[in-house]
Amino acid sequence: MAVPRKGWRRITVKDRTYSWRAIGSDWGIDVVVVTEEAFERGKRAQQLRFNVDYDYIRTPHPSGGEALHQQTAVAPGLIRLAIERSLNLWPPFTGEHDASDIVLPKEIVSELQTSARIGVG
Repeated sequence: MAVPRKGWRRITVKDRTYSWRAIGSDWGIDVVVVTEEAFERGKRAQQLRFNVDYDYIRTPHPSGGEALHQQTAVAPGLIRLAIERSLNLWPPFTGEHDASDIVLPKEIVSELQTSARIGVG
């Protein structure tokens, strides 16, 4: 089944346009990347999927206890890096119809997690 276009952001990597979205959940941020083939009605296309942790910083709260500050951001640079790494996998991320989804291996997700860290001030 095709995915609806609403809520997707676009990015171009190596002369190809991809669409991506990031959705927060209890355990982190789920990211999905697709090609234009995913939007063709009545067809299912390969998706690139990965999850980055929120990576909280704990800081003392004035009332006692601790406050958690998220230090993870999913930005276009992170998506570009994920796509570039997925193109070098075997099988690579192609976005073709009926191809199996690509879930990034732990080593790449670890690299992405490091890239997703932002300073909290």
